[in-house]
Amino acid sequence: MKRIIFILVISLSLLSCDSDFKEESLLTKEQLETFIKNKNPNYVFHKNLAKSNTKLVEPIHFNNLLELDNFINEIEESKSNAEEGKHLLTYDNDNELFNGGSGANIPGLFRIQRWRGFYYHNTTFFVDESCNGTQLKSFLSGFTLGVSYSENSSKLTKNYPHISYTVSGVIDYSIVVQGIGTYYSEYVNYSGTHDCPGI
Repeated sequence: MKRIIFILVISLSLLSCDSDFKEESLLTKEQLETFIKNKNPNYVFHKNLAKSNTKLVEPIHFNNLLELDNFINEIEESKSNAEEGKHLLTYDNDNELFNGGSGANIPGLFRIQRWRGFYYHNTTFFVDESCNGTQLKSFLSGFTLGVSYSENSSKLTKNYPHISYTVSGVIDYSIVVQGIGTYYSEYVNYSGTHDCPGI
């Protein structure tokens, strides 16, 4: 009987130690947000999503902070990498943009892609032969699980023989790490100047 009580006491103490360890290793929302904010102080967290204008998206799940760290590092490195941060335009000999994948050339269509680690931020607009621009829009493409984008403003400016664009918006991230979720945003502004078609 003493042996059974001894084994029972040892088992309970091991379970108690094990639960203490689990409690110490649990991630809190505050720790998660601090970790993300340390990666980029410009990230903005939403304390009350009901009052914000953010569009909630399906979150991306990470098993641990290391996976989240790799995700954020990919995004941050792509922003600071000068080669990948350039405007990616593909023209044929007639100064027409190659419409990716379809094999068709569309005169006056500009598509600027910026690699953001796992997805592209795209800006598109049309410019006619008189250098008048229309239909300026920006959007995301690629692997966008847990990521959404809202355009806040856009402007095309004609300065013949060039046309300039400016777009601004918000990229929202919805993530879950070890069962703890958060939602944060990054404000982005992009601009550029390009030759008008036929120049």
